Amino acid sequence: MNQDGRTDLIYDRGHSYGLYWLEQQGDSKIRRWVRHTIDESFSQVHTLALADLDGDGEMELLAGKRYPGHDGIDPVPTIL
Repeated sequence: MNQDGRTDLIYDRGHSYGLYWLEQQGDSKIRRWVRHTIDESFSQVHTLALADLDGDGEMELLAGKRYPGHDGIDPVPTIL
């Protein structure tokens, strides 16, 4: 995510709000993960993908949203 050469993780909360990335810090002996918020304004992200959409050599994050998924008892109102 931050191009520091370390593997980072991107994850979502598919049945709630939240899209996050975990930044790997430290070294091979002492490793820690720092959580960063990407977006908490929508719910039910169920699919993530990286792709270079505009051909600039940089990867963009695609987040697929489920709509509606729980017979009217979704964790939050869904807005498209």
